[in-house]
Amino acid sequence: MTKLALRDWASVAEIIGTIAVVVSLLFVAYSVNHNTEVLQSLNDNLLYEYDEHGISDIVNDPSMAAILVKLDNNEPLTATENERFLQYRYRTLNMWELAHDRYVEGLFPEEKWVGWSASLGYTVTRGPRRLPKEVWETNKIMYGSDFGLIVDQAYAAED
Repeated sequence: MTKLALRDWASVAEIIGTIAVVVSLLFVAYSVNHNTEVLQSLNDNLLYEYDEHGISDIVNDPSMAAILVKLDNNEPLTATENERFLQYRYRTLNMWELAHDRYVEGLFPEEKWVGWSASLGYTVTRGPRRLPKEVWETNKIMYGSDFGLIVDQAYAAED
């Protein structure tokens, strides 16, 4: 058996180094994919938690439930009730924009975005509990322009 020359050892080290680089790249790809899945899951949880707060407002606060019943019955709201309702609906808009932003960032799968957007769009722009379009027009400057176009389209679909 002959001893390996320095040149031969260099070739072996180069092969081992190449294998190590390939294994490292595979690990990085796995880690990025896993991190994306974790971020998507965290976004899901964040939106569900946000939604739960809105539901909790109604369940735990009879006066908020009464405001929604008044709206469903086309009864006028007091100034205080109207302000409470608008703040409640702004929170829905904020949740919708959050879902949109996460979708644009690639952190929210398209099929979930489509479902959330349709549901939140309906909630904001339809029925007796909708945010009045004139209120949206006055306040849409607080939201991103891309998201504003989506809300405008939801209102336009009603017209």
